[in-house]
Amino acid sequence: MRAFMSYRLSDVGLILAAALMHKIAHSDSLVEPAITSLSLSSSQALLIGLALIWGTLGKGGLFPFMTWMPSAMEGPTPSSAVFYGAI
Repeated sequence: MRAFMSYRLSDVGLILAAALMHKIAHSDSLVEPAITSLSLSSSQALLIGLALIWGTLGKGGLFPFMTWMPSAMEGPTPSSAVFYGAI
């Protein structure tokens, strides 16, 4: 359950970053603004960067989202194999 909640919280960060990029670019495409020259203010860039870092920390099981890793390793061997394959 901790792994699931950690992943969902990190999804919020990634979705927030994508939504912010979409809102700032005023475009229907999420890919196009990254390719074209997009002028961001420093506060907008910081907010998007922090949301991306938040999302990647949770998906990678890095600090402070690492608390679920030891409990996930306590399972039997088949579930550990599935866990290793997923990571």
